[in-house]
Formats: sequence, C-alpha cells, structure tokens
Amino acid sequence: VPSFCVGAPTRAAATFRSCSCASSRTRSTHAAWCLLLLPGDVRAGETSPLGMKRVAQASLKKAGPAQIVVANAGFGVSGAFETLTLDDFRRQFETNVFGMIRTALAFLPQLKETRGTLVLTGSVVGHLSPPGAAPYGMSKYAVRALAESLRPELALSGVKVVLVSPGFVDTEIHRVDNRGRLHGHAVDAAPRSLMIKPDKAAAAIARGIRWGCAELVVTWHGKLLVFLSHAAPWLFRLLGRMLAKRL
Repeated sequence: VPSFCVGAPTRAAATFRSCSCASSRTRSTHAAWCLLLLPGDVRAGETSPLGMKRVAQASLKKAGPAQIVVANAGFGVSGAFETLTLDDFRRQFETNVFGMIRTALAFLPQLKETRGTLVLTGSVVGHLSPPGAAPYGMSKYAVRALAESLRPELALSGVKVVLVSPGFVDTEIHRVDNRGRLHGHAVDAAPRSLMIKPDKAAAAIARGIRWGCAELVVTWHGKLLVFLSHAAPWLFRLLGRMLAKRL
C-alpha cells in the first residue's frame, strides 16, 4: 500500500511501498516495506523542483499512486502578542496551513484514484489556544477547520480525511525557533512526564487510520484537555489568565 508523508518542519518527504523490487539498503525494519526519500519543501511553489506538485509526480512515478497521505509539516511560533510581527504570523501559516493545502492538492488526484486517506496533523492546541502561542494556535484551528470542511466534500470521491491532534510528543518541534530554525542543544520546555515517544504516537495514528477515525487525539493528557475544553471552558479561561501573567 503506497503512502506518503511530509515531515516536520518543512523539507522532509518519504514514500513507503512494497519492497519486492527494492535494494537491501532501502529496506525498512519491516520486511514488507521500503522507504523512498524525496526532497521537498511544503513552502515551495508549483514550479519549484522542491514543490509538492513535483514531489507528488516523482512519488507516483517511483512508487505508484498513494493510498495514504500524511501532511505532517509544521513548527511553532510563540511569544506575547505585542512582541510578534505580521511576518511571524505569515511564516507560521505558510508552513502549517498553506503547506497542508499544497500537499493535499498535489496528492488529491492520486487519493481519488485509490479512494485513499488524507491525514492532516493538527494539535490539541487546535481545540484550546494558550496565551503566548497565538500564531501556532490559529494555524492549528485552521487545520482543524480544513479537515472538517474537506471530510464531507472528499467523501463524495471516496477519499477519507483523518485529523490527528497530538499532545506532547518527543520530537524536535520544541527546539525549533520562531523562524523555523532547529537548535539541537536547546532545552525542551515541554514537561517530559507528559511526552510520549514518536513510535508510540505513530502506532496510535496508524490504528486510527485503520479504524477510520474522523479525529484522533494522541496522548492521554491530550484527550483530557480536549474533553475539558468543551465540558468546562471556564476552567481554561481561568488557567489562561494565570499563564498570561507569566509572559
């Protein structure tokens, strides 16, 4: 089953396919699959060799039409609102929102052909946006809205849409600055006790795709926060005031 994943923050792309004709160097740890790496940038335009349209064409040529496309590129812009600029907001949306749209549009013809699944990676922050994270929160609310709009629309073509809303996952996103630059030695401010490993998150996402979930909230604390954001919104307004004083 060919599938495609655009990784974080912007320049990673990978296609998985049957390993029957692959060299041993490209084999993954799972004997039935191999990994095809393609350079790509979700911010690039259609005419760029790194653009998603070109990546989709290369993937189709090398691995056949995709059945599962995971749009996963993203990073976080944070800071007190009055310290941020319009360029900070634009930079955030260019990757987190327009990158998702470019990926979906580029691979949609393949997904229609295979009646496959489009997976959009949102966040728990797409349900509740804390102070000091307005650009990131806005972008993830937009991804959630995109998923909700596309789900019934693409269902007419047999394409399923799954929204993934993770909590804290132990990835490099917490060490990427507001300009999308990775600082490998930066201290991760996220609470380690609440983090889960990427392989566990990936396994949960795979199950959600297999079960046909409309939205999959990953991590126990993520599920709790999403539930409380709808059941007790007053609690988050109070918590928001407390967090805002620390900015």
